[in-house]
Amino acid sequence: MSRLDRFIARMQAQRAMLDQVCIGLNAEGAPPGPFVELGLGNARTYDHVRQRLIGRRIVVFDRSAAPKHGVIPPASDFFVGDIRETVRSYVASNGTTATVVHADLGDGSATYNTDLQSWLPDTCCCLLQPRGLVLSSTELHDRRLRQLDVDPVAKAGGYFSYRVE
Repeated sequence: MSRLDRFIARMQAQRAMLDQVCIGLNAEGAPPGPFVELGLGNARTYDHVRQRLIGRRIVVFDRSAAPKHGVIPPASDFFVGDIRETVRSYVASNGTTATVVHADLGDGSATYNTDLQSWLPDTCCCLLQPRGLVLSSTELHDRRLRQLDVDPVAKAGGYFSYRVE
């Protein structure tokens, strides 16, 4: 599979999973709490989710505030700095209230993904309320996370879904 084909598969998987989660969060009886985006990047997923979620807070963490297309979260929902530190500070003030954490932080390199594995699972778990959901472009290993089956599009795109136990 070419790099372009892998990228397209990942984007299709990401969109399919985000759309499915947004439908669930918009449904009657869905648990309250914010949707958390770890990494703003070019703000593609943030822009996608904010158009699909109805009346739900979207909290974003990123190391810098430089989206290329002017799509930026409100200052009250955007935490800039080392994600590990800003998440700890946020949780100290707000608790573990998130319903969903979306983390598309990997860069495809084994070295970076190994570093991500050292802190991302714990960061996701500390944000999420019980039974909260993680969507990730990086496979996560943590005893508190139960990997969920994903649809064929997501599986082909290398996207993962976990529930906090």
